[in-house]
Amino acid sequence: KRIIWVDKETAGDIYQEIYDSAGRKYKTILKNYENINVNGQEYPTQTLLECVDLISGHHTVIEMKDIKFDQGLEEGDFSERILRRSKW
Repeated sequence: KRIIWVDKETAGDIYQEIYDSAGRKYKTILKNYENINVNGQEYPTQTLLECVDLISGHHTVIEMKDIKFDQGLEEGDFSERILRRSKW
């Protein structure tokens, strides 16, 4: 089972509780969104992802910084063929 809280302003999921088959909560996920203004255009943007495994105590935080918009990318830059060529 998964319970998800959704932000009305951004329509992004901001918090999740994940439960195992016995009904025990074992993971939480927290996300933060900010509206970033670029040349008068507002972009709701995820800037933080925090996951906690309540069983092991493992904690992961990913912060998105130096986010750039409108960098001249074309639709074709995201084709399956091009993405498969990418070296991650």
